[in-house]
Amino acid sequence: MKTILSAVTLCCAMYAVSLNAALASAYLIKSQGQGVIRTATCVCVGQSETHGLFLTNRHVLSQASQAHVSDGEQWLEIKQVKIESDPLVDLASFVVEGTDWDSVRILTGSPVGQRVTVCGYSDRDDFCFTGKTNSVSSVIAGGKHVIEGDSGGAVLVEHDGEVKLAGVVWARNTQRPETEFVPAAKCEVHLQKYYRRPPRCDKFGRCPLPNGTIEYRYKQKPNLLGAPTIEHYERRSDPVPKSDAPGLPVAGPAGPRGDRGPVGPVGPAADLTDLQRRIKQLESIQRRVVLVSGGEIIDEETYSIDEPIVLDLTRIIKND
Repeated sequence: MKTILSAVTLCCAMYAVSLNAALASAYLIKSQGQGVIRTATCVCVGQSETHGLFLTNRHVLSQASQAHVSDGEQWLEIKQVKIESDPLVDLASFVVEGTDWDSVRILTGSPVGQRVTVCGYSDRDDFCFTGKTNSVSSVIAGGKHVIEGDSGGAVLVEHDGEVKLAGVVWARNTQRPETEFVPAAKCEVHLQKYYRRPPRCDKFGRCPLPNGTIEYRYKQKPNLLGAPTIEHYERRSDPVPKSDAPGLPVAGPAGPRGDRGPVGPVGPAADLTDLQRRIKQLESIQRRVVLVSGGEIIDEETYSIDEPIVLDLTRIIKND
């Protein structure tokens, strides 16, 4: 029994460490535009030798003339902003100079029905709250939901012993107390579109790249007392098979513009007989206005199509 409890305690401790590391990937962002300063949240999802790569919402940056991210000590200017072109995906990305950013890996799967942690820089007393996903893009948390400042925040889930990014917060459902987020799969599509980041690999370890090459990912299993599992990446430029179909003819350069041709002969006059007949028919239409009281006609008038219909209250009262 003690062995089981120790294992559970160790598992919870490892999860707490992983969660704290993932929480560090959420940063405060400040944007300014149209004379208004707004604060929101962004998530670091990658780190190069000189920059960090971040995700947030389109509505956080679409109207901003400038924006900065805080690393806890200073405000750093964001650069290379990429606004998602899909109007249904509220997502944007950017880079910030620096090498000490904490990042989180993006989930490669669906978190439906799993326990998640939602974090953001709002005025809420708690930086995070926990809930459960009831769809691929929404969280229900016993009445709790995101508020202003949480936009661009992190939705975190445990997967294979590691806390990963399940999505990016973008709104609160006004019909139900739920939190809506951009799922991880759409975050990957955005990163691939603007940064040529490889998509998720298939079950055979093959990861197609936009340039036609194939990236093979495989894991090296550790020895009994060896280091943890290490992921290896290898890119192979496999030749693209040639098609046997004949190619399309290539058009040559455009030639000089020719002289304008002579004016053609004058055509016959248009036959307006049908049009004139239709106009006469419309002019002959009359409108009849009938005043009825108790089932009996007490007054009536007929108007042509171009005359206004006038109701004389004096005559109506008199006839009544």
